[in-house]
Amino acid sequence: MSGCSFKLYTLAITLILIFSFPYLIEANGSVKTYKKQITELYEIGLGTVPETPTRGVIHFAVYVKNLDKDISYDDAIVYIKVYESDPDKLQIGPLKMLNTVMDPTFYEVDFPIETKGIWQIELNISTPDGEAKGFYEIEVHDPNPIIPILTLIFLVGLLIILGLSIRAWVKQSKAEKAI
Repeated sequence: MSGCSFKLYTLAITLILIFSFPYLIEANGSVKTYKKQITELYEIGLGTVPETPTRGVIHFAVYVKNLDKDISYDDAIVYIKVYESDPDKLQIGPLKMLNTVMDPTFYEVDFPIETKGIWQIELNISTPDGEAKGFYEIEVHDPNPIIPILTLIFLVGLLIILGLSIRAWVKQSKAEKAI
């Protein structure tokens, strides 16, 4: 097997796996801004990815900072509860948020939210220095329909370029064999 055909087989298998099992591929962007809330003891920050939440999976990140000691906790116990504006409606949680691997002073969890509108977020925090609650509000929007359309156009263009490249390569290989 020549090096070039091995590369083509590897590329083909990779593309098949990516398109067959898209749910196995995961990426985690970073939270850019946090909504901060000051309690008696703590500064509590809540951030989301995407920054403007859209229907689908929303990544929540939280930090807890002691105002007196000016330290962030890596041993806090953080529970999150998410519900629509009406607390009697759909509710998610409470779920325990887990420390991040890269920085244990941040706590993260992912929630699928499929209903657009105003959502309330309640954080229950417990540290060796005391307990606190944080309340936040986010507005979940419909996703932008242009992004998937542009992605599809980009992928089709890539496939056309790949197809034309393979066609030219096959013609060139046949021409070299004929000589």
